[in-house]
Amino acid sequence: MTFCGEFSITAYNKRLGRDIRSIRKLRGLRQCVRDCVDRGQCKAVNYHRDSLQCQLLGDSTTDLSDLMDDDSFMFIDIASQRTVFSSCNVSCTRGVCVKLSSEIDYCSVPRCPLTFRYSSQLNFCYISVDSGKKFADAQAYCETLGCRLAIPRTMDHIMFLNSEFSNGYMNNNKYRIGGQWNTEAGEWRWINGNAVFDSVNLNLTDFQISSNDGDLMWDCDSDLRQINTGNGEKFLCEKVL
Repeated sequence: MTFCGEFSITAYNKRLGRDIRSIRKLRGLRQCVRDCVDRGQCKAVNYHRDSLQCQLLGDSTTDLSDLMDDDSFMFIDIASQRTVFSSCNVSCTRGVCVKLSSEIDYCSVPRCPLTFRYSSQLNFCYISVDSGKKFADAQAYCETLGCRLAIPRTMDHIMFLNSEFSNGYMNNNKYRIGGQWNTEAGEWRWINGNAVFDSVNLNLTDFQISSNDGDLMWDCDSDLRQINTGNGEKFLCEKVL
């Protein structure tokens, strides 16, 4: 049997408290997910990070309010995380096919977690964080989620964020993003090293950038604008897919 689709964490610090079918000890996270898929009737897992305990569940949910708060656990819904294909090598077009010791082919394809917002057109997956942090601290926080500070690299990305705020999916109309002035290079750069402004994606003259210093912020009123590096601002994390 061949499995395709990278598991992603549905919810951190939460667990589902019903229909625990089996508890398995000393399991890595990937093994826990695979045990659930192999079982057939398993629909989700609660995974205890400290004790490596794997709880296989006969029920699941996509409503996060159904979950119980528990700092030691993470919850993974199986149905929304992976798709079964007939051949990993044939069907794994967006991922990497990995041969497991069990001789099962595993196709690693990142998915946007259910707690994030996603644009299928842009393949852009983000979450807004409503606590104020400086640039380095914000980036460090995003990394704990397996993310980076968001890179809205085109006007389509910026317009998507504008529409997200207009439709009520953000609590604030401006957020720190992953762009800074790079003194050594003499240009604005994203945290992945690419130039922010070029002739293809974004033009510097279209935005309120008054001097060559500081960081960048997405602002629904002005699209992109400059901020002081030392300011503690709310920010956007992006999961790279």
